[in-house]
Amino acid sequence: MRLPTCLIALTSLPAFAADTLPYPVPDTAQNLCFDNHGPMNPPKPGEPFFGQDAQYQSRPPAFTLSRDKLIARDDVTGLVWQRSPDTNADGKINSTDKLTWEEALAYPAKLNAAKFGGFSDWRLPSIKELYSLFDGRGTDPSGLQGNDTSSLRPFIDTKVFQFAYGDPASNERIIDSQYASSTKYTGKSPRNGGDKVFGVNFADGRIKGYDQGMPGTNRKFRFHVMCVRGNPQYGKNDFKDNGDGTVTDRATGLVWAKADSGKALNWEQALAWVAQMNSEKHLGHDDWRLPDVKELQSIVDYSRAPDTTQSPAIDPVLTCSGITNEAGQPDYPNYWSGTTHIGHLGGAAAMYVAFGRAGGFMGEMQRGGGRPTATVGPHATNNQGPVRFVDVHGAGAQRSDPKAGDPKQFPRGRGPQGDVIRIFNYVRLVRGGEVTAVKADTPPKSSANRSPMRDGPPDSPTEGPAPAQPNIGGSRPFPASPIVTALDKNQNGIIEADELARAAEALKTLDKNHDGTLTEDEFRPQRPGGQPQGIPQGPPP
Repeated sequence: MRLPTCLIALTSLPAFAADTLPYPVPDTAQNLCFDNHGPMNPPKPGEPFFGQDAQYQSRPPAFTLSRDKLIARDDVTGLVWQRSPDTNADGKINSTDKLTWEEALAYPAKLNAAKFGGFSDWRLPSIKELYSLFDGRGTDPSGLQGNDTSSLRPFIDTKVFQFAYGDPASNERIIDSQYASSTKYTGKSPRNGGDKVFGVNFADGRIKGYDQGMPGTNRKFRFHVMCVRGNPQYGKNDFKDNGDGTVTDRATGLVWAKADSGKALNWEQALAWVAQMNSEKHLGHDDWRLPDVKELQSIVDYSRAPDTTQSPAIDPVLTCSGITNEAGQPDYPNYWSGTTHIGHLGGAAAMYVAFGRAGGFMGEMQRGGGRPTATVGPHATNNQGPVRFVDVHGAGAQRSDPKAGDPKQFPRGRGPQGDVIRIFNYVRLVRGGEVTAVKADTPPKSSANRSPMRDGPPDSPTEGPAPAQPNIGGSRPFPASPIVTALDKNQNGIIEADELARAAEALKTLDKNHDGTLTEDEFRPQRPGGQPQGIPQGPPP
């Protein structure tokens, strides 16, 4: 059972000495188990989906707040943070607080000159420092209809840090809450050959490389900024090849298999493969696990990329399988994590880290700097010109894939930048790191208006009401509608534009007697006894 985040307010921050490791990786705090659709009762050893993130705990997040509430020390990492991205100090968090990357690089000097919080050694965080704040209990707003964020929870602990979603009134999207790191992508933008900078989006729970030039405009991308101080060794790996097929990172205490799975698997298969390796005592051990997403991101080497170093974004002490990507290029795989990417409609996707190109399919106008299309799919119009594969978000990005389905359903990717959807990704085994097996939470019988978090909704320091607890799809009291099942080919809980375009073809599969019509016994959900029932009201299947 995971412990809740600990908050302690002190007049000053005493010296940090809680962990002797220079790079301890905090737990994601994800505490529910998920199948291919949504929350499930915690599986037992030998059952499908056993061994996912919520069933292991490493170092529970814990923070100490200063008396003046300006700063927070992470008692796991030893890093000390600003608590708010309110850069203009007007008491509000909105678009006026966002900075270009050049402005973000200069911002720590202002804090240091003012001795903010009593210190003069603030810096812009690296991407590994910034990602240490990731909270796996968030809900991705992608696909949300309207601007009501009350059903959402961000991917950062709002009991500790102030947060705001993007403001549509300022021509922003709900998901526009990207935070800047000091880490520049070693590769270049496919749009204009310019620089990309890695950032964490605490609204949608992803790491991406962001172009510094805004598509179709002369404006530069603008980020939220929170500076950090303390523990200068954080994020620096210290690998040792043990000579037995394993590699120890002496900075994190984690032990990794030197080689990866050598084959691509969907998420359920990835978990099963880990269980198989344990049954075989692979490399002499039976306590391997699928790493959580923060453990996995800890081994990214952001100084490497296929287009610049002709290598994966990983230290050469760890071998990485080669693949051929969607453009026919030699490339390197994505690796699954055990962490579900919770969306506001369910838990049908899991997080991965790209150790090769984080590809997308972009049109000619997009590559030249034009605005992205609203949706890129197999039936997209040609107003963007020929669509081709590009490294849209950079090696080292953290995104997500559907846990099951057929990648052929996404021949041009998904989303405005055509993010490549693979579904079948590779696995890197991990063990050690002071991780213990824990009992994950049991989801409520119905998750309508219920939260996946055990400790209730966050106490948001931002203006307005605290975010309500999200509806994540939960255990279903009724069988899924056959119509929804037929339309939702990729089983991600969303009927997307390309799926709607093929609706007529999909619905024909329900016509069991081939008479050209659908009758109640063909389109109604079936009761346990086999008889059709009324379509249930409530959250979608």
